[in-house]
Amino acid sequence: MNLEYILNRLLQTLLIMFMVSVLTFMFVSVLPGDPVVLLLGPESSASMTPEAIERAREDLGLNNPIPVRYAKWLGGVLTGDLGTSIRTRQPVLTAIRERAPVTLQLAAMAWVISTVIAIPAGVVAALRRNSWFDRAATMMATAGVAIPNFWLGILVLLLFSVKLGWFPASGYVDPFKDPIQGLRTLILPSMVLGLAQSATIMRQTRSSMLEVMGHDYIRTARSKGLTPYAVTVRHGLRNALLPIITVLGLRLGNLIGGSVIIETVFALPGMGRLAIGGIFAQDFPVVMGVVLVIGLTVPMATLVTDIAYGIADPRIKVSRSAS
Repeated sequence: MNLEYILNRLLQTLLIMFMVSVLTFMFVSVLPGDPVVLLLGPESSASMTPEAIERAREDLGLNNPIPVRYAKWLGGVLTGDLGTSIRTRQPVLTAIRERAPVTLQLAAMAWVISTVIAIPAGVVAALRRNSWFDRAATMMATAGVAIPNFWLGILVLLLFSVKLGWFPASGYVDPFKDPIQGLRTLILPSMVLGLAQSATIMRQTRSSMLEVMGHDYIRTARSKGLTPYAVTVRHGLRNALLPIITVLGLRLGNLIGGSVIIETVFALPGMGRLAIGGIFAQDFPVVMGVVLVIGLTVPMATLVTDIAYGIADPRIKVSRSAS
């Protein structure tokens, strides 16, 4: 894939991020409530004079017009400064760095679980079309799309943590420090997040395989006496990969964004909970920083998907380079 195409995609990513930052900053800035009151507490703010509250707002830069505050924030972002949390006075970039590994580990495990479940299920459903397995897989996929993540997460918590006691109900342990306990704290939220995403991947895999398995080269491969595995994997699945890669790439970005609800249900100290806490406290720098980082994952995942296209099918590389 040529450099010009990658640069164009990067420019599109920057434009998308600029639009996301502008809209998010405007919506966050007009939320009801006063960050100074939320920061000091109702009792402390009630005992302060209006002049003291006004000085606190001035120190936090909340009296500036929205365009001025946004320009100041954007200038800091371009220099690697995402601002300082109004609530904790901690640099936002430091807070994100501390919590990003949790979100990335959760998203990575969910992506692996969804891929391992969805692709084999989609292939088998396509090979055994209209069988009981195909109908069951389609029904499960429909349920996976329809069931909200938070509701499924609560049910899973009640069953496996509260009733059976197999997994902890909340908390987080770094898998790199304690692999066993770390996996126990991540397996339930990863399964909930991954099962919801696997529905879309399974349906796409099934549709792609049904289309590919009806082509002439599949019948030719069978007539040559190739094993069912060779026909299905080497000739069928390989040629059906492109639309599956599209879904896998986009799902990876959605997994990071979708971790907000799951982290709240399972009390995981990731970027999602950081954003929720910032929203309730009207901590504008924190909310903007997390939204910027999470929003970046979708266009970057799309870019990685396009590069994977070139690896999976060199003809795409040639055609795009020629254009």
